[in-house]
Amino acid sequence: MALAGNEHGIVGAHDQAVTTALNPLETFAAGRVRKERQSSYRTTGNLVAAVFRHDTSRALDPHLHSHCILFNATKDSVENCGKLLHVTERHLVIEAEGRIRPLPLKQVNRISICPSKPLALSPGERLHLKSNGRAEDGRKLAKGELVTLKEIFADGRIMLADGRALSANYRRFTHGYAVTSYAAQGKTVSHVLFSDSASRPTTSAKQWYVTISRGRKGIAIFTSDPEQLRANITRSGERPLAMELRPGVRKRSWIYKLIAKRFGERAAKIFDRARRHHIAVGSPESSVPGEDRCS
Repeated sequence: MALAGNEHGIVGAHDQAVTTALNPLETFAAGRVRKERQSSYRTTGNLVAAVFRHDTSRALDPHLHSHCILFNATKDSVENCGKLLHVTERHLVIEAEGRIRPLPLKQVNRISICPSKPLALSPGERLHLKSNGRAEDGRKLAKGELVTLKEIFADGRIMLADGRALSANYRRFTHGYAVTSYAAQGKTVSHVLFSDSASRPTTSAKQWYVTISRGRKGIAIFTSDPEQLRANITRSGERPLAMELRPGVRKRSWIYKLIAKRFGERAAKIFDRARRHHIAVGSPESSVPGEDRCS
């Protein structure tokens, strides 16, 4: 009868009772913090909830009640970075800069997952930037760029030697005293110190060329297995094609048979290799280990 008579006082009292019941729950809210492969929990004191008030039951009888839905989300003011909160069939739910927003799955290539760890820094140190961005003055920050630290401000901003400033939210960098051969492309220094991992997948002729061509004056090579390094740098580094994994398939090609008939098997191999790899016949890369080379 009170609901039918539009008694707002009863509805208001009900809403206040729901709020009173929810408030103590926030004192138990906590966020999980992962650092250096260790997990811990930090109390945050806040929750995200949605309240739906109904005035009838499922049988449509008068029944004032509320449904309270608590999201698996909380704001951690200590960790000032984006966090993945939930995954749906179409979106990632991400919290960043104090806001919770959905990110379509087709745009997941626009985000990076970065483990958080303490990093001791002091003026004069070299930093290796790990993502694109903008400095506080709008100038570009390029992924892979090596910069020099000039000053660290109390609010977390970092001033670089070239005048750009990293905002307190930009923390995607590491020490820049050593970089991979891939990251060193396009850079030139006086001397190169090359540490070989003795791993076959990470060392090839192309990677070796990038490494030894970075230094203007010299290069020092450190390896635990000289023989393995010598064998690794003779590989082209090209991934094998499906046709190369099935002997005899290539020979069934009509153009391969035509060239082999008129000019011989060696000419057919060279032509087929150049066509598949889109390189000029006779270039050093056209030779694949294990096959005959053109003399």
